[in-house]
Amino acid sequence: YKRQELRGGGAAKGTRLVQGALELDAERLEARYQGTPVRVTVTEFRLLEALARRPGILFSREKLLQLTRDDDSIVVDRIIDTYVRRLRRKLEAVDAAFDSIETVVGAGYRWKDG
Repeated sequence: YKRQELRGGGAAKGTRLVQGALELDAERLEARYQGTPVRVTVTEFRLLEALARRPGILFSREKLLQLTRDDDSIVVDRIIDTYVRRLRRKLEAVDAAFDSIETVVGAGYRWKDG
């Protein structure tokens, strides 16, 4: 993956993650796929970022919950399935052939490497 400092004013500098056709701007909480803006929630953004930052690495639902939620609320780990389904729908709206989020049955999810 490629990580770049954003250019521009201000003391706080965010990072941009580029993974294939996916671009994430953490400072602005913006996602683009094939150059097209994709509207995502904060949780969806964090999930996408966690997966895309480490392609090929398998994340359990529990681990993805830890990475995406910053509160101690009790949440069923299957909510991750819902977030993944929503993300897939949003990315498929840009590219019908989108298949970069891979389901590993009984284990979790990963961003397809390459």
